[in-house]
Amino acid sequence: MVKEIERLLPQETKWHIERFARFKEKGPFKLLIQIVLSHQTTIKVEDLAIEQLWRKFQTPHELAAASFDEVDRLIKNVNYHPTKARRIIAISQTILKKWGGSLNFLHDLTPERGLEELTSLPGVGRKTASIVLLSIFDQPLMPVDTNVFRVAKELGLVGKKDNPDVVSRKLEKLLPKDPAVIARAHNCLLALGQATSRGRNRELISYLRGIR
Repeated sequence: MVKEIERLLPQETKWHIERFARFKEKGPFKLLIQIVLSHQTTIKVEDLAIEQLWRKFQTPHELAAASFDEVDRLIKNVNYHPTKARRIIAISQTILKKWGGSLNFLHDLTPERGLEELTSLPGVGRKTASIVLLSIFDQPLMPVDTNVFRVAKELGLVGKKDNPDVVSRKLEKLLPKDPAVIARAHNCLLALGQATSRGRNRELISYLRGIR
């Protein structure tokens, strides 16, 4: 099915796969903060906010000592910026306190243990943790956002009543434990979800359901 999604949406899948591949260059902390900013925000606005934030702050140490007003001002264009500013500072302070300001220890943990550690951070859920662990540390975890969640159900890959965590685990079981394969599948489902949102291109879902 992944190959078929790539055939049907070649530009969209290519864009998502290439963008995801670039996540590795950011490092775990910067990627984590970027994902926090991205929630319910367009990529264009997200990129502008993260650029402004990194001009002023570069490390957990710097952000942990930052004032709320300063962080909020730098990310003011994103949705829910006051909540995100507080969360970014709290995450940085926790990383500094618990792990000395580095997330590199995650490399030596099992996927489930890595999830436990990252989701102990303020406001960090399984999706955010999975993106960091998959893209930075090559852990075989499936990130499930609203798009992946919806199309996985519409394609009949998971149960209609499954919650996002269950969907994530079920999709992982359907795929080889190969981070590259999981990343490709994630990005194809993401592209399909965006292409079929708000009732658009519903024939794609019908067709893909029929070839399962």
